[in-house]
Amino acid sequence: MVVKRTFDLLENMSEKYADKEDILAQKKNGCWKKWSVKEYINISHQLAYGLLAEGLQEGDNVMTIMNNRPAWNFVDMALPMIKMVHIPVYPI
Repeated sequence: MVVKRTFDLLENMSEKYADKEDILAQKKNGCWKKWSVKEYINISHQLAYGLLAEGLQEGDNVMTIMNNRPAWNFVDMALPMIKMVHIPVYPI
């Protein structure tokens, strides 16, 4: 598979690492929450559908302000899927 868009990485990961159970992880309250490749893909797609359902449209710019966390990855995959521009802002 040729990766041409950032979200093509999801299909690439699905092909190469379909059984990987911990592609993303975040520590909360002293415990690790892990996301599998399948969950990463599903959440990214569901987020894309949700943003469209909320009325955002192709070409919209979407700014996010968040620290490093899996949610950033979900947003960064979802937005280009629906032809929106992700403008990430890292808080200081």
